[in-house]
Order: sequence, then structure tokens, then C-alpha cells
Amino acid sequence: MSYIMNDIVAFFSRCLLYTVFVVVSKVENTHVEFSMFERVVLTCLQICVLCAAWVAYEFCAFIIRSVSRPASYEHLMEKTGETPEQTEDLLKREQKETPAAKTESVVPYDEQCITFESKSALRKYITQVHLVGIVLWSTMLCSDYALDQTAFMFLLGMLLGNVATVTFKVYEKHMRMATLRMYTVYWALIGVLVIMYLVHDGSKVIEYTEDQLGIQPRNLAWTDALWLVNVLLSPLSCGCTWTFWVDANTLLEHYPTSIYTCLLLSIPVLMSVDRGYISNISMRYNALVTVHLFVTEPVLKFMTMYVLTLSLEVESVIAVLVVNAAVSGICYVIFSSHSELFDALVGFLITLLLLFHLTRLGLRVMKKRRDVTFVVE
Repeated sequence: MSYIMNDIVAFFSRCLLYTVFVVVSKVENTHVEFSMFERVVLTCLQICVLCAAWVAYEFCAFIIRSVSRPASYEHLMEKTGETPEQTEDLLKREQKETPAAKTESVVPYDEQCITFESKSALRKYITQVHLVGIVLWSTMLCSDYALDQTAFMFLLGMLLGNVATVTFKVYEKHMRMATLRMYTVYWALIGVLVIMYLVHDGSKVIEYTEDQLGIQPRNLAWTDALWLVNVLLSPLSCGCTWTFWVDANTLLEHYPTSIYTCLLLSIPVLMSVDRGYISNISMRYNALVTVHLFVTEPVLKFMTMYVLTLSLEVESVIAVLVVNAAVSGICYVIFSSHSELFDALVGFLITLLLLFHLTRLGLRVMKKRRDVTFVVE
């Protein structure tokens, strides 16, 4: 029963994290409005801040490991004046007295290295590091919940990726049809919510993107159209990548090294900006906004990605979809102006989605408790 309670706690923790992240982003967008290019530049600067924090952490950890490393026997021999024969006898006695498990636990950190069987294994490892870095970098760009278009397109991509994953599992007979039917209810409710957004604000999104890119609809070249489609569909492809292609073990294994790939991808963007861009931001806005842009928002983005990484199992992805859809939908109603009927329909869909998910969790808890009571009796 404990794992079901963990699911309930994890669900409400995700709700709290996503709510804080989205609300803070929306409030920031209402007070300080950045262009699309400025948001890309700010995200690259935030990646540099996270990379600097990680380097500082690694440096401090290295110092702590170096200081806490036990003194060598050569240094002990110099201080006590023991002969090499006495030191060798001491080592032999300690080897006999020390258990094997304890001996293995004190292996120096520097000796714990990664070995590869062949050059192809090394190339595969390096490729995975760079691919994970590209995924993380694009996710940092696309997890901009200040704009409804990125939030809903990222949600749609996650939905499509989850549909494909579950379909393949059912086809390979790794999942029952009853589970598929239950997931279909989630997909239908979330899909209708996304479709309502696209129908209501789809044309506005295209106009906003064209204006941000400086594209004139009357003289639209094929290169401009390709660039427009790429900007609009990038969040969708990124969300689909998370729920269909990557897995938690690969991401967690390559997180520490892939951050340098993110830094390399950010350098060309930062080189296209004036050197005084950061100072202009700090002069243009107050200290609170600056601290939010370079401290609070990077931490919230990283925590959101890390929670998403830990939630890549099919059942956990469903919970993430529910939280993402509910929070994005509620903020969409609150921070945007629509008709009362439209807001009522969106609120009704979100209520149905939350009730369905919480009812499932409650039924699982009751079933598990009934099974435990039956076993005890």
C-alpha cells in the first residue's frame, strides 16, 4: 500500500511544482514582456548559470573528497619513524583483521573510472551524451510556460508520445486492453482541451509568431514558411521525445556530462547578442526581476525537468499529463480573456480530468487496503 500512497504524494507534489512554475512565469509575462528571441537568449543565459552552479558543486565536492581522503602510510611512517619492515607487518595485520566488504568500501574515488569494451562503445556513449544534451537544451527552450502556445504544444507532444508508447506496448502484448481503454479516457479529455485551445487561439498564435520572426504573410517565401513551422512545432517534437524516445536511466546517467553540451549549444546564440545585454537587463528592470530571471526560473526549470525525468514510466507519464493539462488549462483561463462559455467548458474538462484521476487513485488505495485486511484476517 505504501507505493500507492507514494503515487498520491507524488501527484500532489507535481501539482505544487507545476503550479508554482506556471504561475510565476505567467506573472512575469504580465509585468515584463520579452520577445521570442529575448526568451531564447535568456534561456541560454540560464543554462550558463546552471552549468556554473554544477561546476562549482563539482569543485567543492572534489575539495571535500581530497580533504577527507585518509592519510597514506608513507606519511605515517615519516612521522613515527617506523622502518619499512614494520610498516609492511602493519599492513599485513590490517588486511587480516579488515573484512572484505569494508576493504571494498574504501576504494579511492579516483580509481572508480569508466571503461569501454571497444571504440564503438565509446562512440555510442559520446553520442548518447550529446543527444541527451540536445534534448535537455531544447526542453529548456520549450518549457516556457509564459506563452500558452509552447505550453499546449509541449503538452500535445507528450500526449502523442504517450499514445505511441502505450500502443506499441499493447501490440507487443506487454499491456492489457483494459488498461488501454482506461488510458483512452485520459487521452480524450486532454486531447479535447488541446483542440479547444488550437481552435480558439490557433490563428492568433500564427500571427504572433509571424510578427516575432518578422515574416510578412503576403510575401511568405518557402524558407520563411519552413522556419515558421519549425518554431511552432519544436515544442511538440520535444514533448514527444520525452514520452516516446528517451528513458529515465539514460537521462540520469548522462545528466552531469550533457550539461556541457547544453553550454556549447548556447554559445552561438549568446555570441549574436551585444556584450552589454545582461547589464541592460539589470538596468532596465529592478533587482527582483533580475534575481527571478537568473536564479528562480533556472531552478524551477531544472526541477521540472528532473521531475519529468523521474516520471517516464507509463503510469507516471499519465499523472504528469494530468498535472500539466490541469495547471496549463487553469492558468489559460485565468490569465487570458475568453467568453464565459469557453471558460466554463475548459473548467468542466479540467474538473472531469482531475476527478477521474483522483477517483482511480482512491479506488487503488481502497482495493489495496481491502486486500491487506483480507490477508490479516
